[in-house]
Amino acid sequence: MALLPTFAAIAETSGPFVVGQVWTYKHRDGDVRSLLKIGAIEDLAGKPVVHIGIIGVGFSCDPNLTELGHLPVDEAALRKSVVKLVRSESAFPNIEAGIAEWRANNGGVFTLEVDQIVGTVEQTVCGSSAL
Repeated sequence: MALLPTFAAIAETSGPFVVGQVWTYKHRDGDVRSLLKIGAIEDLAGKPVVHIGIIGVGFSCDPNLTELGHLPVDEAALRKSVVKLVRSESAFPNIEAGIAEWRANNGGVFTLEVDQIVGTVEQTVCGSSAL
């Protein structure tokens, strides 16, 4: 059984993203306690890419799958998704290996909002059982 993340709100959405920040976001119905963490920020072809990790998600096909280790997200899409900057002692996955693999493979960037990304990942992982 996965531990639910805990947090305390500290600010509304404003200012630039900073590595290490933890945010609540507009989540899917079942992911009420889900949080995301900024792991890295870089420029890709003149546009900021924010690398995030997510905890506290639920997947219909595997109740033990509760986190997403690395998601490269367009900064504008992420800004539309985040709600509050929070303090959290929750453990997040290390995303360094995911970033290295993404760079080595010239990976793409999600332009969807975070709740839609999580839904897309669930459909990919779980197949038709996620529908």
